[in-house]
Amino acid sequence: MTCKRIAIFAWAAVFLLPLIACNQSSQTPSSKASAGASQLAGGLKPVDFGGVDLRTVNRQKLEEVYYRNLKVPLVPRNDFESVADASSIYPGAEKVEVAMTRGGALATMQFVFPGTGDPYLADKVTQLMASKYGKPSTILGKLEQGEYRAIWDMGGGFIIQVGRSWPNTTTHLNFVSSGNLIRLQEEVQQRLHSPKNMVGASR
Repeated sequence: MTCKRIAIFAWAAVFLLPLIACNQSSQTPSSKASAGASQLAGGLKPVDFGGVDLRTVNRQKLEEVYYRNLKVPLVPRNDFESVADASSIYPGAEKVEVAMTRGGALATMQFVFPGTGDPYLADKVTQLMASKYGKPSTILGKLEQGEYRAIWDMGGGFIIQVGRSWPNTTTHLNFVSSGNLIRLQEEVQQRLHSPKNMVGASR
């Protein structure tokens, strides 16, 4: 696995995990009640994607969803990550990058919506998610200018986020399981520090 490919995991750990913690600690009683609406009696509401629950989906089932239901195969990049064309999944999406633990649990699934000079692209993706998952739990920033984040706290350490930096208006849609992301980071670090990957290791 190259350092370039590990960047997606490093970015997710440095940015998304602190954001999850911040979002949970800053919730008011009313926002917590709103987040609670995402829960069903006896457990958490499934995060549906193509007919499977992203909370519990494994690698085999997710690959089947992409291949059979969405008609686009997930192409492995390495032991942890796969990629697919996303143009037929969400309007305006270019690709999707899926990162899973060694055991096949979903850590992150990121859709990329390329854009230049379109500050309202993020709103289009936000509305797309709101139509399925309801209003965001948290919105950070303004659509007109600057960085923007819309976050759905689905409970149980699972979040959905629509975000963009600035001035590049390319927008990213992320489905993130914080527990699995932490596990994935640990596995990547183990791989990086394994003897066969150390500088000077025999080949």
